[in-house]
Amino acid sequence: MRYPGHAIANSEFKHQLAICQEAVLMASVSRNSQHDTIVYVLQLTLNEGMTVEDVDRVPWFTLIEVMGEEIVGGRIRLTALVENSHELLRVGRDIWNAVVAPGSSIGVSGATIIIRGTPAGCSAMVKGFQSWNPNGTVSVVRLTEQQHDDFAGLTQHQMHAFSTAWRLGYYDRPRKCTLADVASEIGVSRATISGHLGAVESTAHRRLAARLGLRGDGAD
Repeated sequence: MRYPGHAIANSEFKHQLAICQEAVLMASVSRNSQHDTIVYVLQLTLNEGMTVEDVDRVPWFTLIEVMGEEIVGGRIRLTALVENSHELLRVGRDIWNAVVAPGSSIGVSGATIIIRGTPAGCSAMVKGFQSWNPNGTVSVVRLTEQQHDDFAGLTQHQMHAFSTAWRLGYYDRPRKCTLADVASEIGVSRATISGHLGAVESTAHRRLAARLGLRGDGAD
């Protein structure tokens, strides 16, 4: 979905734009369903004159940790762990088969919301955003080579285990279920589920590290 700059500037996001020229989603870390918050890794380009301390002035942001900082075009650009409590997060709370994907952004030039998932999940997510603001345009694209890379090395069993764990609330904070609950839902052992989710989490960590430009101790 794409929202033009004026639609964002005339919404409640004007408070965010006053501090952040652009916020880009790098990764989703955890969800707290009890408080309707999500912890994200965000790349934040601050407006001229703004500092790290100003991030907490965004009404729905709580800065947890700064992971990287650089100066780009005279402005501070942060890679930061941020807790987001904006009410739009409720759009995806009960949608387990679609997510707002990395690369999504909100800035002075508008907003781009990348949604990945099943057709039904993506449709539900789009309807949720349209109920917030109907001025967005929707483009449907095919799975790209890069998106295929996100799943490289994972088996169908591992992806099914993850989608089930996500749907049941295993990754919520606090958790809504245990590994045993996920195993029972699928009909396999707890050890099997632990192995599947471990593989998924390891892959996700490697993808995030690559996107952030992080290298292991043994890297050349």
